[in-house]
Amino acid sequence: MRSPLPTTSLDDPFGSARPGDVVLALIERAGGATPVVHPGGPVGLVEIDVDACTGCSTCATSCPTGALTTREDAHHTALWFDAGACVACGTCTARCPEVEHGAIDLTRVVDTSRLRGGPGRLWEGEVARCSRCGAPIAAAALLARFAMRLDDERLVAALSERCPDCR
Repeated sequence: MRSPLPTTSLDDPFGSARPGDVVLALIERAGGATPVVHPGGPVGLVEIDVDACTGCSTCATSCPTGALTTREDAHHTALWFDAGACVACGTCTARCPEVEHGAIDLTRVVDTSRLRGGPGRLWEGEVARCSRCGAPIAAAALLARFAMRLDDERLVAALSERCPDCR
């Protein structure tokens, strides 16, 4: 028996379904195989190079569908990706300040196992904390990248040791 397509309307084209849910329903109806890579594909997969990513979260904060999100605890920050929510708009790659280093890649591909898989962690790193109050400052990898690019030891120390409130 065929899966029904999710109910949609002009005001809410995906209804209560994520874009990936609609694609999965169409694939099931067609009996098609995946993965299918196509430059006009309706969904995408994001991959992160863990050595190039600094954990700045720009990709997640600019993602219009919430496919990319960050999660933090007291000592770590992580970037998560939900393939079922990705519409392959490319905003994440366009906004990433480390894209020239290969930090993020988006491929227009329909992969049913990834669409069904739910959110997964792509990157995780330590959070630098303020030496005075203990508040989070930024991902330690981001501060390390600043240190490599800046030629001012006092500025690097000010950015990496204290939060904005304690500076």
